[in-house]
Amino acid sequence: MLPAPAAQANAYRTALRPLLRETQALVEQLLDQLDPALTARADDISASRLRTLLARLRSAFGRLYNDRALGQRLAPTLRARAEGVERVGAAALKAQLEAVVRVNPTLPADAVATTLAKAGEARLNMRASWIGENVKLVASVGQRARREVEQLVRAAAAKGTSIEALSRQLRERLDVTRSRSDLIARDQTTKLAAQVNEAQQRAIGVHRYTWRHSGVRLGARPEHLARDGQVFDWSKPPPDGHPGAAPNCRCTAEPVIEDVLGDPQVQASRARS
Repeated sequence: MLPAPAAQANAYRTALRPLLRETQALVEQLLDQLDPALTARADDISASRLRTLLARLRSAFGRLYNDRALGQRLAPTLRARAEGVERVGAAALKAQLEAVVRVNPTLPADAVATTLAKAGEARLNMRASWIGENVKLVASVGQRARREVEQLVRAAAAKGTSIEALSRQLRERLDVTRSRSDLIARDQTTKLAAQVNEAQQRAIGVHRYTWRHSGVRLGARPEHLARDGQVFDWSKPPPDGHPGAAPNCRCTAEPVIEDVLGDPQVQASRARS
């Protein structure tokens, strides 16, 4: 079994909090510059001034949320998070391999070490891709937040909305951004655990896995509960993907290790199928 450690998701969220605080500060600066203009009439703030303020906001968001800046800022933390999940995955695979070896004394003594080396290379190759994808994902959250802030400010200027009302609207938008970031941290850590599991299994030649439900029944997908204990092929995913692919799915893929280490009965069964 390869659970997605909650501690890793929490660490991911912690890494995003300073970025969200800076986003909040940018919006507050914009409000300070708009201040009394929106409390009276809509034409009290000129179109040119509004354009200037929004251009500054766009530039500030761009400095925070471009891929290069985020890469420099988040990559070390994301790498540490990935390494933590990978350690859990490596330990789980090692335990599964050793369990098979214990009941198959005829297997080569170096079978586990050789197999684990292949799995390690796969995890390393997969990590860089996951880090890059997550940097882009966080950048998209910031870009979406900027667009939403701009839309609210433009609408407030057009309608003569009070600064207090606009401030409340912006806080609500930023709360949505925080929630979205929390969801990313949780979902991406779960997906990473699933990706680690798949990458290392495929690397060592595991073709099949047994679907294991997380055991949490509250809000569980009925189809995932029904799959618990069933064997699937990595090359033939179910309609909604392998374990961990669906949003917030905490199911896991338990490898059919015998396929790799040479259990004669399993190999004979595969030959007949």
